[in-house]
Amino acid sequence: MTLKEIIYSIWEKVEGFVITDDTRFEYSYIKHKVIQWNQSLIREHYDNKMPLDGFYQTIACNEVECMKGTCVIDGVTFTDDTIYYTIELPSLHKGIGYSNIAYLGLNGYDGKIDRVSILELMYSGEWTAGRARYTIVGDKAVTKKIPTTGFKSALLVGILNDPTAADGWTDDDEFPTPSAAKLELLVVKDIMSSGMPDLRHDAQIALQQQTQQRQQPNEEE
Repeated sequence: MTLKEIIYSIWEKVEGFVITDDTRFEYSYIKHKVIQWNQSLIREHYDNKMPLDGFYQTIACNEVECMKGTCVIDGVTFTDDTIYYTIELPSLHKGIGYSNIAYLGLNGYDGKIDRVSILELMYSGEWTAGRARYTIVGDKAVTKKIPTTGFKSALLVGILNDPTAADGWTDDDEFPTPSAAKLELLVVKDIMSSGMPDLRHDAQIALQQQTQQRQQPNEEE
């Protein structure tokens, strides 16, 4: 299902299947809840060693930039005679370890870069020819030994913290979740348990207050 379809399906359920101009909720509020609960589902799948396949997104055109000499990324200093490259990535889900990236490498799946820790990249010496390696620092991939030609942008298959942060995203895109039905159920339960305002009851109270005010004698008379 698309994100828009999920949101309107939830919206109908919490509004009794009648969305009017007097709706108690906004599109952006339900959208936030969907993203929030999907993050929880990702962690639940990871903790219970369940497949994460349904959460991955394919994101192309992640720019590769050459970094010579010394550079500082999120407080980590990289200094080496070897040329480093950085790849700007959308914000990944941080609570699932290396599972937040299934593939990072050449477009067309023609060459995957191996992921290693920061220390492995910095201090383990020269890698075997042709075996590029990368580490993640903040929202950047730092790599070396990548092809020097034909690698201007990288292909990412990853799990984003917010799927809508992907470049070019629209809410008419398929939302990356393995079960839209379960996601809807969780969001509806959350909203319903949060104490929705009773508009009819509030209107009755307001009317009673107005009536009482009219009935009170005017002290100036």
